[in-house]
Amino acid sequence: MPTPDDISDDQLREELVSFARLILLLDRKGALLDRSASVLRLLGDLRRMVFAWEVRVTNREGPPRPRRPGAVRPGQEGPSERVVREALDRERELLDELGRETFDEGSS
Repeated sequence: MPTPDDISDDQLREELVSFARLILLLDRKGALLDRSASVLRLLGDLRRMVFAWEVRVTNREGPPRPRRPGAVRPGQEGPSERVVREALDRERELLDELGRETFDEGSS
């Protein structure tokens, strides 16, 4: 395996595909779980390569571009934030209801 700092786009792609093939081969042979320590070591190496590659790619892209007009500013709620807030509110309500039901059942 190449070192994480000098890996090219093509090398990283080849390493990822090679890892995928290894997983499939080990699974076909029924040895995937027996070789879990080796798989984890390789996965750690790949993680370091991907991270180093991402850092280099980010640096190549240059500074962040200005926000587009009409974009949600920090502190404002856009559609994604609204969906997350509503889901959290529903979860909180459900937990409150379940807590009351459990308490009510115990006192009967």
